[in-house]
Amino acid sequence: MRPARTDPAGRPGRFAQSRGRDRRHGLRGAPPSARSRGGFVRRSVLSRPAPLAGVIVLAVALDQLVKWLVETHLPFHRPVDVLPMLSLFRTYNSGIAFSFLSGAGIGVLLVLTFCVIAFVLYLWRRTESRRWLSHLGYALIVGGAIGNLIDRALLGHVVDYVLVHTENYAFAVFNLADSFITVGACAVLIDELLGMRRDRRAQAEDPHD
Repeated sequence: MRPARTDPAGRPGRFAQSRGRDRRHGLRGAPPSARSRGGFVRRSVLSRPAPLAGVIVLAVALDQLVKWLVETHLPFHRPVDVLPMLSLFRTYNSGIAFSFLSGAGIGVLLVLTFCVIAFVLYLWRRTESRRWLSHLGYALIVGGAIGNLIDRALLGHVVDYVLVHTENYAFAVFNLADSFITVGACAVLIDELLGMRRDRRAQAEDPHD
């Protein structure tokens, strides 16, 4: 490799200076999504297909296992107190998450569930690979939706068993699949807010963007 040309004073010549400027401007001009404090952001393991598929399979398996245990060992419509405001209460939900749309027919709910899953997959496909928290959230949403879809397709209803209540008020009964959906949606929302904050900070630090 030939050394950079220098002028008589020992300073780098125009060629070396221009290459240095190009390198700095190239990094400065990179979008906020491609920069981080330690360099360029690397793709997270949780944004790769295999681990995310594992999250979905694990979520569905855990949901179905817990529902089988509930159906086998928990009496129907007889609360079992766990904590002062938390009880196990086996019931059947003919609607979707948290007993919503319980009066709709099974065909409508199946079509609606498929549409929701398709929409989530569409949003998931458009998500940048670096945003591992959103990818994890979408995987949990899909896993929870599939868990409840299996119940609805095979049983005609969803098995719910977690009851949060007070002395005078009872919240809707839900299950582990509903929890996966809720946690996944919160993860996607948090990642969106954090991404907006990072982009604003990067633009404030670099007025050339």
